[in-house]
Amino acid sequence: MLGDKQVQVTETYDPYGTPTTGQKAGTAEDREAMRRLGTQQVFKRNFGFLPIFGFALILMSTWEALLGTIALALGNGGPSGLLYTYLVADAGFVLTVASLAEMASIAPTSGRQYPWVSEFAPRNLQTQISFFIDWLSVLGYLIGVTMTSFLAGAII
Repeated sequence: MLGDKQVQVTETYDPYGTPTTGQKAGTAEDREAMRRLGTQQVFKRNFGFLPIFGFALILMSTWEALLGTIALALGNGGPSGLLYTYLVADAGFVLTVASLAEMASIAPTSGRQYPWVSEFAPRNLQTQISFFIDWLSVLGYLIGVTMTSFLAGAII
């Protein structure tokens, strides 16, 4: 409500139930991707480059991890070993992010790797690959908690 006037948002929907106008409409490409996946647009998409970049920067905790591990890396490999290791790791991350971005552009879903496995894996291997991917996710969470505790203990 703005002042004495009520603001009413009207949305129109296509035959698949996806909004075509209003706050949750998105772009034409978004609507086509949602239609192709058989899902419905639920949330308003309003994130630009800067909020997503800031969120990724905070989520990755890069500088905190660097703070906790740089002394060990400098002691074992020296400055040149540290530099070359970071260059190789960055190249690997660029390739990983490029492949994830390609999959996200083909099938823009949420829910970790599981929807992508069911979308891209061969039909006869989907169950086994889904089981393997989900356990890798659990292992990643456990290692993340362990590494965070180790780094916090090392800093203190």
